[in-house]
Amino acid sequence: MARSARKWARLHGSSSNGFKRVSDLPLQIPTAPTDKIGALYNHVRKELYEFFVDVRPLEDFRGAISGGTYDRDMMKEAGVISTVYAVNIGLLSEKRLAYEDAVGEAQSKLDAFPNSKVNISKEAANERRALVRKRNQAQAALHFYEERSRQDLRNPINIVRKWAERREDHALDWLTALWDIACKSRRWDQRENRRLNTGSIAFYAFPQYLVDMIVERTGGRPITVAFPSLVDGEVTIDEAGSVYLVDEVSDGAGSFVRRQTLLLQIPGDGRLITDKGRTYNVRPFPVQPGQAQVRNGRLELPNTQQRPGIPILKKTK
Repeated sequence: MARSARKWARLHGSSSNGFKRVSDLPLQIPTAPTDKIGALYNHVRKELYEFFVDVRPLEDFRGAISGGTYDRDMMKEAGVISTVYAVNIGLLSEKRLAYEDAVGEAQSKLDAFPNSKVNISKEAANERRALVRKRNQAQAALHFYEERSRQDLRNPINIVRKWAERREDHALDWLTALWDIACKSRRWDQRENRRLNTGSIAFYAFPQYLVDMIVERTGGRPITVAFPSLVDGEVTIDEAGSVYLVDEVSDGAGSFVRRQTLLLQIPGDGRLITDKGRTYNVRPFPVQPGQAQVRNGRLELPNTQQRPGIPILKKTK
């Protein structure tokens, strides 16, 4: 049990052992017959292997962003901002790789030291303590760099955002140029043994435009309004955004007539007004007339698309 606990502690402390992604974790670990978690890990991890063995290069997705047009001057300017971004990202990656290599080397030396020597002599015990200390120092240096690199990463991101703010009028053209340049990157990622992908520049430059583009291509999901007090059933929505529950009631003469009861008003200006007059504020969206169903207090509005809003981050000094 103690050995199993140590193995899991090593994997759980992934940030200090260089395991930042699932692909960094070993495909299999030795486990005891009673180690149910270990057996589950060995079963699941090998099934995930196929997701990481074949990473497609970014150039295979060149057509993911298209439709814009740009001239030679725009291409040149986009190339400058892309180079600034890529160089900074590359430098941060190289520094991180050096710290990770130092941790790996220190851990390897510690693992290679035979524990049986510790009880033989005081010198051996001191030697192992020195190896542990060096490993801990390397892990601390990596952790410190990770914290510092998050701050350093904001600088190129802010440069890209500031540059993009002045080009919103032709966002699709600039976005297409940035993406085409990123797909032609010649910088090499030594860790992954492939080209260094800097396609993230497109998401930092025009994030809202990219989200809207994805919604347009995929159709998105309908906008849903949820109120526990909404009565389940068939509803009709008119041009003004009024939502009426439709049901049949007796007219007292042996026949049934259709009745409409106001449930909700959605003017499209960002207000949701209940039948009791209470108002809720949401992000404005256009409302289309039509028929719909209320189920479990949830109403999916017909012919609408969710367009998630990307929050504008405050600029750091």
